[in-house]
Parts: sequence; structure tokens; C-alpha cells
Amino acid sequence: MQKKKKVLAFLFIFLLFFAKTFSIESKNYFEYPEPLLEASLSYGFNSQEGFETYISFLQPFVYVNTSHFSAFTGMQINKGSFDFTSSGIFWPFHTERLRVGLGLDYHYNYYDAVSRTNDFIINTYFQTRPFQKFGIDLSLGYLFKARTIFAIEDYKPILWSRCPAISIKANFYPVDSVNLFFKASSYEAFRYFIFLAPSFTFGTKVCPKDSKLFIAYDVTFRYVDFFTLSTYFDGKEYRLTIGLKL
Repeated sequence: MQKKKKVLAFLFIFLLFFAKTFSIESKNYFEYPEPLLEASLSYGFNSQEGFETYISFLQPFVYVNTSHFSAFTGMQINKGSFDFTSSGIFWPFHTERLRVGLGLDYHYNYYDAVSRTNDFIINTYFQTRPFQKFGIDLSLGYLFKARTIFAIEDYKPILWSRCPAISIKANFYPVDSVNLFFKASSYEAFRYFIFLAPSFTFGTKVCPKDSKLFIAYDVTFRYVDFFTLSTYFDGKEYRLTIGLKL
């Protein structure tokens, strides 16, 4: 536990130092004169090597981003299960290169004839853009999970669990219209496993200049028991996204 606290403290100090030391340009990356609204639709499929019972899925999303508030809502629709997720972040502190926020993530999952689950994450968020072509998003939080398994519901209505929740994303901007990113996280928008089941995502997002359309593609690699000797690969997921700035 003491080692985890030291790691989290190091990450926080590193971000503050990084943003302060390398702030070169006088451009405010976190100031939005008007709310930024986006809607997107994703189609994807997984390799069926893990826990997921579905093959393909659809994910509609709606996003809003302002200087002091961000939020998104989305669903995952597939055969045999349904997911809903929503997140809201309040950004009380921000500079030209750094903003810090507090937020709450909520996720609901229903597996047909198997279970239903409610997940909550209380998060602290950090976003920094030390260079024009590089930025980091970091969230540190705690996950609370309440799951009902229908087969044992009569004598165990709810199974409670909790664990830390961490996500870090590195963004690269080779040109203004392209975002290349890598994300390592203990949870995903529609997947809230225990802390030892992280995912690693590689992707790109292209927003043509003076266009309201954007397109994105990403691949996610999932693992279980990642920090133990019994680590094993839990499958891949591929996703193509088309979106519109409203």
C-alpha cells in the first residue's frame, strides 16, 4: 500500500513539474469560448479470447467540453448484453498548460439471464499540454462495484467490491488535424474489471481542417492478473469511429 502511494505521488509531482518546466508557447489549450459538442458512432468487434460474450458492437456517444465542465454519455449495444455509461468532470483549476478536475463516472451493465452491474468511480483528473505536439491525460480514482448474479440472487442479492482506478493517456499531434494516442488503464468506458486487469489502447483520430467530421480507429489489448506471475492475455478489441462536431 505504501509503495502504491509513493507511485501516485510521483505521478502527480511529475505532471506538475512537466507542465511548469516545458510551458513554452503562450497558448491556452483548455479555454473554450463556446461549448464544444460532439456526437459519434463506433462499430467494433473483439477476438473472443476473453470474458466478453459478444462478437461485434455499436457505441453511440455524445460529448460536451467547456473550460470548467466536461461530460459524455454513451451506450454499447450488442447481442446478449447492454451497457450504459456517463461521466461528468468539474475543472476548478486550469492554466494555459494544465487543468485539474474532480468527477464521477457511472456505468450500468446487463448481461441477459446472467447479471446486472452498477459501477461508480470517483476520480481526480489531470490534463497537461506541455508542448504543442504532446499532451498527457491522467485520472486517479476509486471504483465501487455492485453486482447482482441472478443464479444466487435469493441468498446473495448484491456482491460488493472496490479497488483503485487509474488511467493514463499520452497524446501526440504530428500535425494539427491528427491525434495519435496510447492509453493504459485499469478500466474502460464499458469494462470495469478489478485493478489487476488493465487494458492498453493504441489509436489515431483525424479531424480534417475546417471540417465538422472526424474519424478514429483504435485497438485495445486486454490482460488479467497483470501484476502477478499468472498474467495472461485476455483478447483484443478493434473499433472504428465516425463523429460530428455539432
